[in-house]
Amino acid sequence: MEYRKVLFKAMLILLLVLQLVDISSCGNRNKENTPVRSNSVPVLTNPKANKIPKDNQHKIIEDSVKKVLAEKKTFEERLTDSLLAVGQDAGNNTNCFTRYHIIAGSFSAKINARGFAAKFSSKGFKPEIIYDESKAGSYMVSVRSFKTYDDASVFLEKFKSNIDPKAWIYASK
Repeated sequence: MEYRKVLFKAMLILLLVLQLVDISSCGNRNKENTPVRSNSVPVLTNPKANKIPKDNQHKIIEDSVKKVLAEKKTFEERLTDSLLAVGQDAGNNTNCFTRYHIIAGSFSAKINARGFAAKFSSKGFKPEIIYDESKAGSYMVSVRSFKTYDDASVFLEKFKSNIDPKAWIYASK
C-alpha cells in the first residue's frame, strides 16, 4: 500500500535527522575519541565523516523536516481522497445508508398507492412505492429521494409550494 511507502520514507528521514543531530554533538566526545551515544543512536567514529559545516547541518535538518511534512501532507490528502471515494461508493447502497424520500401520500392498500403514483407519473415524476411495516404496513408514494436531508428539504419546500402542500420527508435505511 502507498501509505506504507510514505511511512517508511518518513522513518528513514527521521533516522537521518537523528543521525545529523548526533553528528552535531561531535564536540561532546571524551579524550579517547570514543563516540558519545544519545538515545542509543550510533555516532559515526570517522572524524572526516563528521566534518559537515554547521551551516549545512541546520539546512539539511530543515530540508529533511520539510520533506517529511510534505510527504505527510500528501499521505493525508491521499487517505482523505480514498475515504471519500469509499463513502461515495457506499452512498449508492441504499440498504446501508439513509435515504430521504419526498412522500406525497401514504396508503394502507397498495392499489391506492399505485393509482396515486400514476398521477405523479403523468406530471413527469418517477414515483416509487415504499412499503414500511413499522408504519402500520403503509404504502408510501415517494416522488423523489435524496442522499442528504438538506437536499431533500430544499426540494420539499418547492414541491409543497407548487404541487402538494401535504408532502413530507421520510428517512429510510
